[in-house]
Amino acid sequence: MADPAEKKDVPIWQLTVGQFEQLMGRLLAERMPAENTGAEYLTSKEAAQLLRISTRSLTNWVSEGMPCEWAGDHRRFRKADLLEWSRQRKKSRV
Repeated sequence: MADPAEKKDVPIWQLTVGQFEQLMGRLLAERMPAENTGAEYLTSKEAAQLLRISTRSLTNWVSEGMPCEWAGDHRRFRKADLLEWSRQRKKSRV
């Protein structure tokens, strides 16, 4: 018998706990940044602290094009990308 988690037309409430965990694991694995890249990822709070700005300013910068990736419903920032983007932003404002 086919695994209900593999079918796309099975309502989520019909999944067992184990099937639900497998499904969520696959979904999160697809959205998580690759761990083996050697890149250092920061949370929004850590990124704002690094750049010495508020988290609100960080959100505004993301809307202006600051690079970020998504881990589930949360943004993650590569430290190197943040520093480079910040340098470019400062140059363009001068």
